[in-house]
Amino acid sequence: RPRVAMPWQGARPFADVVCAPGAFSRAGYLAHGTAPDAVVPTGCPRWDEYAGLDEAGRRAARATVARALRLDPAAPLVVFGPSWTERSTANASQHVPAALAVYQGVLAALSAAPGGAQLVVKLHPGEFMRAARPEDLLEGYVGLARRAGVARIAVTAGYRADLLRAADLVVAVNSNLGLEALLCGRALVNVPLISAEADALFPADAGVLALGAPAETETAVARVLADAALRARLEAAAPALVRRYVHVPDGRASERVAGVVAECVRAARAAGGRQVVRAP
Repeated sequence: RPRVAMPWQGARPFADVVCAPGAFSRAGYLAHGTAPDAVVPTGCPRWDEYAGLDEAGRRAARATVARALRLDPAAPLVVFGPSWTERSTANASQHVPAALAVYQGVLAALSAAPGGAQLVVKLHPGEFMRAARPEDLLEGYVGLARRAGVARIAVTAGYRADLLRAADLVVAVNSNLGLEALLCGRALVNVPLISAEADALFPADAGVLALGAPAETETAVARVLADAALRARLEAAAPALVRRYVHVPDGRASERVAGVVAECVRAARAAGGRQVVRAP
């Protein structure tokens, strides 16, 4: 029976067919030894919900977030997305202090920014689920913010899509949340956990303000918050960068993945055994 790896599963050696979000991830699968004809570009079904976003949709999302998290829909909104890798990489032991340094940089920038910017910490699902006491995790983020002078803060594991649609600025720590922010056309500051050379997710070009190290966070966030023209340029450039990571951002990735699965079933039945679907 053929086995299919979905776009969010990474390079899985047991899969006969891999559905890849786009050209960038396909290159990663090939680098891990996956056969070229076993990688089918489909886009990512989870990201279908971002297709066709317009200004009316953004206003509706902003109202939803403000109501759910008790925020001011008229005030600037910064979304911070921490990363979470536990022991999945060789340098994972450095991730916690690095992510903390990024968060402190965000707080320092917000505490000095005029205009009453609000902060929402969008927890990574793994970070929340593996916490021994989730309430301590929430209190930790809020406590640090209060001590830094940031009074308007919410911490949540939900509302991912609405938060990204509503945000004025997204700060991500090498997370897919950053790519989803680009799909929403939002200004993005992406911070590597170690350095740009070690683990940069995005290139340092138009469409994202890609930093070289966590220590650069405060200056970058303050710059984007203070410069409306820069935010507009980042938002306008986002679609071009998205095309490097997403096969076709048309909201139909789910259909393409379903088509790959159906073709696997048809081929297996016809061959009487396992069958690899050839990438077009």
